[in-house]
Amino acid sequence: MITLSKRMTTKTILLVEDDFDLRDIIQDILEDEGYDVVPAHDGRQALEYLRSAADPRPDAVVLDLMLPHVSGWEVLDATRSEADLGTIPVIVISAAERQRPVGVAEFFKKPFNLERLLQSIRERTSSAD
Repeated sequence: MITLSKRMTTKTILLVEDDFDLRDIIQDILEDEGYDVVPAHDGRQALEYLRSAADPRPDAVVLDLMLPHVSGWEVLDATRSEADLGTIPVIVISAAERQRPVGVAEFFKKPFNLERLLQSIRERTSSAD
């Protein structure tokens, strides 16, 4: 019987949210579900991680749009325009927007249902196998 290491089977989520409490809640839920979570509190951190040839590359990005320093919009633009980032599904969570921005896999208006967010992440990462 072949046993895969955790690293080979675990999916990585880049979680970009400046609200510490919300980021902590989402991170705890995702980790309880078996995901590795890379937290970022602003768009600058997210872009540094994405552009660093991070290992592992995230299987999905959960992205707030209203962020300090570098906005979520700038992160989203980078994921849409940079070829090596374009295949990563982006799930947007936002209090400001009313509809899905172009180029995102899923959009959730804050406040949102955490179970629906988790289901969306599962759907987006299961295709990354």
